[in-house]
Amino acid sequence: MSLEKAKKALLTKSVKLHVFKPSNIKIWTVVGREGDELVNDEENYCSCKYFFFNEKTCYHLLALRMAKEEGIYDCIE
Repeated sequence: MSLEKAKKALLTKSVKLHVFKPSNIKIWTVVGREGDELVNDEENYCSCKYFFFNEKTCYHLLALRMAKEEGIYDCIE
């Protein structure tokens, strides 16, 4: 089920890269059913409840990894 949700998030461009200027700080988010979730695949972290309670890879992290591989995400500056 997580893989299906990740694919849907990818297809709906729910993965966002926020780039803050002039600092060039980058933050990734994934828009979910309950709002935007902060994700960091390098630290294997997501702000969603599933990740917090289960400490496993959630669909937000899967979607981020897929989006980076495919280059399919929105960039907001």
